[in-house]
Amino acid sequence: MAGRASFCRTRQSTDFQTIPLVEEKVDPAAPAVGQAVRDLGLPAECVLTAVIREGQLIIPRGDTVLQASDEVLAVVHAEQLTQLGALLGPPAMSARLNC
Repeated sequence: MAGRASFCRTRQSTDFQTIPLVEEKVDPAAPAVGQAVRDLGLPAECVLTAVIREGQLIIPRGDTVLQASDEVLAVVHAEQLTQLGALLGPPAMSARLNC
């Protein structure tokens, strides 16, 4: 995802699972560019919480279309980080999202 996660914070839940909050810029070559959130095929344990576009906060809904260079904030289960990376990052670098 643009080569790196720009922000990744983990939190221990009460049952000691790690819950990552990820902020990432959508790569221009990402499969998600031009796609509505509802059509992304997000991992089951992933929620997009915010999109920042040109400094403006967008609360994503199903019809929100992602654009290149959008900053996306997501809560995602640790085991599904790679799947999210495959959607938001460049095809060759999608496995590089790690917390």
